Amino acid sequence: MQRATDDLARATSGVAAQPLANAAEALQAIEQASVAMQRAQTHISSARAYFQSAGQSSTGGFDARG
Repeated sequence: MQRATDDLARATSGVAAQPLANAAEALQAIEQASVAMQRAQTHISSARAYFQSAGQSSTGGFDARG
C-alpha cells in the first residue's frame, strides 16, 4: 500500500506544471498508481478476512474471543 501511495504521489507531483502534450502521460501514470492502490487494498482486505476467519486478529495476534 505504501508503494502504491508513493507511486501516486510521484505521478501527481507537478502535473499542473506540465505542458498539455504531457497530460495524457501523467494521467496514465495516475491511473496506474490508482489501480495499484486498489489492488493493494483488495489484498489487505482479503488477508484481514482470512485471518479473522481463522480466529486471529489482523495484526497477527491470536483472538481468543472464540
